[in-house]
Amino acid sequence: MKEAGHKNSRRNLKICCGVTLLLSIILIIVSITLFHTVLKPKKPQITLHPISLDEIESQIFSRLSSNVTLRLRLIITIKNPNYGSFKYKDSIASLIYHGNNSVGEIVIEHGTVPSKGELNINSYANIIGEKIITSTYFVKDIEAGSLNMTSNLTLHGKVKVLKVFKIHATVTSHCDISVLVHSLAIKLRCHSKVRL
Repeated sequence: MKEAGHKNSRRNLKICCGVTLLLSIILIIVSITLFHTVLKPKKPQITLHPISLDEIESQIFSRLSSNVTLRLRLIITIKNPNYGSFKYKDSIASLIYHGNNSVGEIVIEHGTVPSKGELNINSYANIIGEKIITSTYFVKDIEAGSLNMTSNLTLHGKVKVLKVFKIHATVTSHCDISVLVHSLAIKLRCHSKVRL
């Protein structure tokens, strides 16, 4: 009798271990599938919306002085398509004119983009006109009708997934900016990506 009870308890223990192992494997597979499909970090969209370009007519086209400063006022929109919020630190984006000539900066203060939401940030770029005017490309660009610049932005922060896990993330954005000389309109095209 004892041997039958001992065999049943061993058998029950084997069944319990097998079921636990099977459930653990299923849980791991479901977790990995969820992470790589639903919770997989997606590219945030960073868009610059120019509002105005102050002081360009009075300072560049009438007085070609060496201390020209332009102010590009803009709204930066960060759309977060992820299921976790993104909290980022203060950052500075550089404005580049023809390759490696830095002509200004865009200051971005820290903030949090909610999950599946967007955040609008009022900012500005101070552009050092002297660096543009003294460039060998300036006259050619004026004749062509547009001043072309690029902006590189890096936001370092943390993504909070399911209000439990915090993952370090870096969002980079590259924007091509064209200022049309005759109409003073501004055209933008941005590409962004995320790295965990």
